[in-house]
Amino acid sequence: MQKLHINIVSTETGMKVMVEEFTILIVHGSSQPHYYWSLDLGPTPTARDLLRKTREKQTFQQTQYMPDTELHVTMRYKNTPGPDYQYDSVFHRENNQTVTIQHLYVDPKTGKSSASVLLSGKQLQLFKGHTPHLSLTKPIGGQWKNSEHFVQRAERGRYEASTSSDWKVDHNTGIWKLTLGWVIKVHPKTHLDEAH
Repeated sequence: MQKLHINIVSTETGMKVMVEEFTILIVHGSSQPHYYWSLDLGPTPTARDLLRKTREKQTFQQTQYMPDTELHVTMRYKNTPGPDYQYDSVFHRENNQTVTIQHLYVDPKTGKSSASVLLSGKQLQLFKGHTPHLSLTKPIGGQWKNSEHFVQRAERGRYEASTSSDWKVDHNTGIWKLTLGWVIKVHPKTHLDEAH
């Protein structure tokens, strides 16, 4: 959707696709879709840098990388079908937002890589998960939604400095950690979950 420069916006009559100067009403099947809201990085040099740094330590052979055009922080997944107009209007109220990418975690034994993210106070009020993060890699056949558990496990690690770089390693788990502290611009987006 970013490549096409379109955005999905909920209205009282349904979802609409906003394309520059005209609107298209989306109608799909007879049931309502599931919705999720995210803060998207977009295809930026920062997104490419983050994936490049991940490749420094991710050596698992069967790894799938999240495309740099799809990197995002999932803020809420609505488990029941249909829109949430109130949440949607509050979520899209502020367009000029940033998040801080705190740490990059890479597990070359499992193919999992994610970055922990610090949210602002307003963003935390809207966050409906357990651990804000960016999913970067997963083992082929794995699910992106399992990244949150990986970040939680990685954050509990005991990391020691490595001799060759700024990376630290937890010798018990084999997970690598790189402290970043990058402040990046993000864009609020509403998505339809096509899997339901």
